[in-house]
Amino acid sequence: MSGRTPDSEIDRAFTTQTWADLTFLHWRFRAADVQRLLPAGLEADVIDGSAWVALVPFAMCDVRLVGLPPFPRLSRFPELNVRTYVRGPDGHDGIYFLRLFTPRPAFNWALRSAGVQYRFAHARHEQAGTRHTYGFRRPGDRSGRPLFAARVEVGEALAVEEHVGLLDSLTGRWNAYAHPAGRLLRLPVEHEPWLLRAATARAPRWPLTDFGLPEPKNAKPLVHFAPAVHARFGAPSLVRGR
Repeated sequence: MSGRTPDSEIDRAFTTQTWADLTFLHWRFRAADVQRLLPAGLEADVIDGSAWVALVPFAMCDVRLVGLPPFPRLSRFPELNVRTYVRGPDGHDGIYFLRLFTPRPAFNWALRSAGVQYRFAHARHEQAGTRHTYGFRRPGDRSGRPLFAARVEVGEALAVEEHVGLLDSLTGRWNAYAHPAGRLLRLPVEHEPWLLRAATARAPRWPLTDFGLPEPKNAKPLVHFAPAVHARFGAPSLVRGR
């Protein structure tokens, strides 16, 4: 279940990744608005009276299959996740990705064939002191509007007791669901606890309405920043009811 530490140990990982310079931006939504975007079998997880959707920009690093060196073109690149929180028919809670964007076509193709909604976007991530700047834009878009752009100012580290409750429920997720070819799969994941920091964000555009969502219940998102964690994924399993 959700929380600060993984709910089970992964005996044999099939892939590992490092997630660095990560920002969580969370908005509240009505559960019905999120539910209609989910595949059959998943239920929008209501936390503190709301369903939640997050935009999560970060740097993906050192992607590798276990036993092999990192792929040269996948040593470091920006990624943007558009994610929500769900409960599966197997009783687990986890994450469902509405969209994911990277500038690596081969990586996107491989994950999309497994039912994860990766798409191509031109992307950049820059750091200057405590400021992180993220930018993503769709190829061929001449409007001048980014898919996503934000300047994030990182603040003080949160005390452990500040993680309890809502924040642990949103960030401490140890399963991801995918839906390839009409089948529902669950992928377990483990990593170190998030060392979350307070943060503020300025952005010219939040693209949540691009994914079939109305305006969120909170105009300003909850914003938190985290340094790197090293993630291990277990093998996917077909989801069945309890």
